[in-house]
Amino acid sequence: MKSLSMLVTDETKAQKEELDVSKITLPPLLIKAMKEKLEMGLLLHLDQHFEELTIMGPFGSELVKRIQELTLKYDSHGIMKLLEKIEKTKQ
Repeated sequence: MKSLSMLVTDETKAQKEELDVSKITLPPLLIKAMKEKLEMGLLLHLDQHFEELTIMGPFGSELVKRIQELTLKYDSHGIMKLLEKIEKTKQ
């Protein structure tokens, strides 16, 4: 069993690893749909898009993991910022 300090270290390490959004391309309608859910407070409904994200390849799978981490923290603002970063890299 891991000690508390090891768990904290693992969590801190994971947070420091930034997702490289420059390698993620999402259809504008998908980003719009996800942002609308966030704006309506439907954070837990984002999972409806996870399958579509996952089939987009390894970077889509990494995005799903990151969104799941943020969802567990109820960090809708963090998810919104992440989606906006993805959107801006493709403009």
